[in-house]
Order: sequence, then C-alpha cells, then structure tokens
Amino acid sequence: MDEILQKYKLTKEKNLENGLILCKNINGELFVLKKARGDECVIGVLVNGLAKDYNNQFSLLQLPEYTIIDIDNGIVVMPFYGERGYFDSWNSDGLYGGAHMKLELAKEMAQIIYDFSKINLDKVVKHLNKHKVINFQFNFENWKKQFADRAKILLQNGWISQEDSNKANELLKYGFKKSKLIFSNGDYYPKNLLNFKGKIVVIDWQTWNENYRVNIVDYIENVVAFTFIHMWNNRLWQIEFLKEVRKYFRIDFKDLRNAILIKSFEQAIFFKGSTKRKKQLLIFKNFLSDFYVKCLERNTRPSIRYRIFKKCHLR
Repeated sequence: MDEILQKYKLTKEKNLENGLILCKNINGELFVLKKARGDECVIGVLVNGLAKDYNNQFSLLQLPEYTIIDIDNGIVVMPFYGERGYFDSWNSDGLYGGAHMKLELAKEMAQIIYDFSKINLDKVVKHLNKHKVINFQFNFENWKKQFADRAKILLQNGWISQEDSNKANELLKYGFKKSKLIFSNGDYYPKNLLNFKGKIVVIDWQTWNENYRVNIVDYIENVVAFTFIHMWNNRLWQIEFLKEVRKYFRIDFKDLRNAILIKSFEQAIFFKGSTKRKKQLLIFKNFLSDFYVKCLERNTRPSIRYRIFKKCHLR
C-alpha cells in the first residue's frame, strides 16, 4: 500500500473502519483510499459518469466521484465526504437496527430512492454487460430456485417451521407483478450514507457475491425492503419510511410483501449473530401473516393520518 500512496503522491493520515485509509494530497486535501472488492472499479467508472450526468438533477442524492480508479492494482480513491455519520445512530448504545434514529431520515431515504429511479438503466446495463459484470441484476427465477435448498438451513436449525416454509413458497410463487427496476448501490441502509453540503452521498458500491447478496440493479420494492429490514429496532421509523415511499411510487403491497420476505430471509442466513438473525426471522414470520400485512398496509397509506400501529397487536 505504501507504493500506491507514493505513486499517487498521497500521505496516510489514519486508518478508518472497514479497511479504508484517510489520505492527504500535496495540497492538503483529504481523500479516502480503499482496496476495491469484486467489480468495484468497473462500477466506479460507471458511477463517475452517472455523477456528471445526474448529480445536478437529484434533489437530495449525490453520487460519489472517484478521483482515482486503478483497475490494475484494484484501488479506488474518492474525496473525503466525512465520517460515516449515520453508523453511530444506527448502532446507538450498541443497539443495531436504528433504535434511536430520527424520522427525518426516513423521509430522506425515500426521497433518495426516488432520485435513484431517475437514472436511465440503458447506460447502466450496457456498461455492466460490456465489462461482463455478473449477477448485477436481481433475477427472481434464479433466486427462487435456490430458496428451497436454503430454507432447509433454517428448517434444520429450527428457526422456521415447515408451515412457514410452505406459506413462503406459496406467496413467492409469482415474484413481482407490477414492479420497476432501478439502479442503486444495493447495500442501501443508513450505514452507507454520508451528509455532505446539504446532500447525502451514498457509498459502498459493489456487486453480488456470497458475502454480499444484493444487486445494484433491483426492483424498487427490494431496495425499499432492504432498508426496512435493517431498521428492525425502530417500528415508527419503518412505518414513516413506507408512508414516504408510497408518496413517490405506486407500490403494489403484495410485491412489497414478497420483497421483505426475500430480504429478511437472505439476512437471516447472512447474519452470524443470533440476535440479528432472530430479528430478521421475526420480520420474515410477521410478513407471512396476512393480518400483520393488512395492518401495515393500512397504517402506511400516505393519504391517511398515522394510526397507532400497536392497536393491531403485532409481534
């Protein structure tokens, strides 16, 4: 890494979390250097082009602009947009799942998804196909083929029942009926957001792998669901978020239900800690309940005032 720093005339300031390095150039400007994972360099080139085309059109979103993309050495460098300001709030007092996060961010994250939806997918798909990036787009049929085998993991450990598995199979039979694909960073939840000069920069762009089962081209409902399930310790935030999302998009709640089942299932397998896994399993089981989903649909309609969610006696 010292050779890389020397090559680009950067001086190391300190190590940041997740292997990031804070650096300074000869003019005293701060940058963040990181070892690229997977196709992150290829995606970085794409994001740079999109930033030039769209950043002035977005109401709140700001795509990061990489200053160095070194494909040969697998290195990317971007301006220092600040520390990961939302991570501490998302994990306040050691409580993952955004227990103490303010509702204002729920509105902002819905607005950013709307900004994402403005990006024309033709350029995105063309670039990713040209560079032979695999699994960049969510494919429901492929996911469904894996579901039965992966559900066995949860069944064998007693985390779900056979009845749960059968109900999920029935609900997920047809996938998404009315949804739209959009481009995002895939890993869209508060930890990967940075406040910067009145905008919110979305970071951490990479593609599907066994440790990162999300896609950068995905259905709106899946993007919404990924955010929703990561806020498991803040029910009011989840409700506000869905209400805001439904102001921007005509979401079919059956599609959203399927998306939340898919994402909570994925995270239940992905999370190693028992507490986080239990939270995802609870979301998964709740969304198998027709009564639960009906209550949530009613309480997140943007056209009515908020009603106390606990009146539905949900778990």
